[in-house]
Amino acid sequence: MHHMTNYLRGFHSHATQSYCPLDVPTCSVASLNILYKYIIRNFPKYKKYIIGVFEYVMNKLLYICVAIFSKYGEYLKDIYFKYPYIIILMCVFCPFIFLPSCYFFGMLTIFNKRIKYNQVSSKYIGNRRIQYSDFEYNNKKLIFINIHLIPGGNKKTKERLKEIKEILKLCKKYDNIIISGDFNAAVDSKEYKYMIKKGYKSAVKEYCNEELNTFPSGKSVKCIDFIWIKGDIKVSNALVFGGIDASDHKGIKVSLEI
Repeated sequence: MHHMTNYLRGFHSHATQSYCPLDVPTCSVASLNILYKYIIRNFPKYKKYIIGVFEYVMNKLLYICVAIFSKYGEYLKDIYFKYPYIIILMCVFCPFIFLPSCYFFGMLTIFNKRIKYNQVSSKYIGNRRIQYSDFEYNNKKLIFINIHLIPGGNKKTKERLKEIKEILKLCKKYDNIIISGDFNAAVDSKEYKYMIKKGYKSAVKEYCNEELNTFPSGKSVKCIDFIWIKGDIKVSNALVFGGIDASDHKGIKVSLEI
């Protein structure tokens, strides 16, 4: 049986990794989204081309992020928490290191080189960005999607459901699917129930018979982070890990048999 391990907001894994880059306040992702919304609203005729340009730029920035954080991510994280002023100085004098990571605030997807995967790409879903790649493992074709849905509690339920529906459309041609990330929606939410309705299973619940709280990382009171699976995928282990020294969310680590 072949195993694949996925870390959500974690550290190094055996196959895929959803890595949370440093939350460095050098630029505002909100302002980038505002710019995107402004251009789309004022130039609707060119929406298709504008989205194409934005996605092209995102993919180039994503490559830079992966190159930097796959090699130096742990060192930068340790410096960030132990010596924050050093990071501030690095932001001022070496902005090329951190500006791309801020653009992908909250997530970074890294595949193990042993996995035969297509390039990790970015895509706009509504006004949010996702990262995805399809790959072959144990003679099976899969798609992996890393997401960070819009925050805002119950007030944003409709927007999150719309985002989820667009993401699931992207998965239609695949039999084996892994969707992981910060859903910003708890177990009793409409978003959670919609995923179950569409045939997805929470990897953590499959193994533990319950969801494990992930937020906040200090004293977690709810689960808003999930690894959803669909198809011929089994869960052989699942746990949460990490604390406030790494992120405001706990990480999720699962071992999947594919």
